[in-house]
Amino acid sequence: MKRKMILPIMAAASLVFSPFAGQIASAESADKILEGTNGREIVIHKPDDISSAKIDELVNHIKKGIEEDRVGNHKLGLNKNVSESVYDNAIYDYTIIAEDYVYKYEEAPDKAPELTIEKPDVKYLTEGQNDRINTLAYNIGDGIGGRQNIVKNGSYLSTLLRLPLDSQVGEETAAYNYSGFSSGAYEADMGLVYDSSVGLGLAEKGWKPTMVVKKGKVGSPAKLIADYADVQGANAYLPNSDVNLYIWYNDGGKVRLKINGTATCSNQSCSSSKDTPLISIMETNDSLGLNSVDQWKLLSTVVSTDDRGKNKATYSSIKVDGASVPSSAFSAPLTDFANIKRDGNNTVTITVKGSNY
Repeated sequence: MKRKMILPIMAAASLVFSPFAGQIASAESADKILEGTNGREIVIHKPDDISSAKIDELVNHIKKGIEEDRVGNHKLGLNKNVSESVYDNAIYDYTIIAEDYVYKYEEAPDKAPELTIEKPDVKYLTEGQNDRINTLAYNIGDGIGGRQNIVKNGSYLSTLLRLPLDSQVGEETAAYNYSGFSSGAYEADMGLVYDSSVGLGLAEKGWKPTMVVKKGKVGSPAKLIADYADVQGANAYLPNSDVNLYIWYNDGGKVRLKINGTATCSNQSCSSSKDTPLISIMETNDSLGLNSVDQWKLLSTVVSTDDRGKNKATYSSIKVDGASVPSSAFSAPLTDFANIKRDGNNTVTITVKGSNY
């Protein structure tokens, strides 16, 4: 199969396939009552080896993060297409990704907050131990799509992402619309993955947050720093809707993703099928201490064989540190069975159509 121009980045995204086989070892609360930012007692699900001190540390960090986000959202300059009322009565999903555990916290309207700690299946995080990861990560032939690089100094990138209609997606193995960055040996893919089994009765379709951070280049051994795509459970962002996407390469040393928009349910379990504002925050547990970013990126991709599949993403109001990205910062687009259009209003539209469309 021919070599692809954009697959090194798509391949990184394709690492996100059920990496966590291990579930909750036990369900128990910390020794003292802990409350969320809404004043309700937190329900805690954790393995036996997680101490109360660790729970306290996590809860304090997450609550501080949510409170700072509520206060500081104006500083980020929310795009006008997604109302600031998203912060009123919204779901907060906060996920911290480590090599040993994934810490998931959800604070939903009229519901007790939940903190769930899952232990990953180590074989998914160890190089050479899983054929699926090896094939998708390092085989340059698996996928199609388009990539727009942006060379601009700054601490974070923000953009308004218009998610496609279901009719515009042919996911094959998987479909992704995402941003991210390159920084030296590090590569980060941060955005959304399509899921055709969400909502009430798992009968709907939608988009879930996903984040992959790794050290090393495709085609050679790489260390997977963080990898997760199961934040919302049965919940997901609505197709054909706008979401705000924020990417930090060094937020207090950590790689951080924030997405806000509208979800199809009012909580992870989808006990209520009601469109609800959803704010998702994902970050690495450890500080990577990245000093600069080589380039930012915007992509729409499909992981597939035989050049099949379709997808679409429209990125508008593209900013670095809150300032519109100038035309000179956009590199020549990279495409494979894709078309990229950029207009004078700072909008990039990526349309992917495989050989079967």
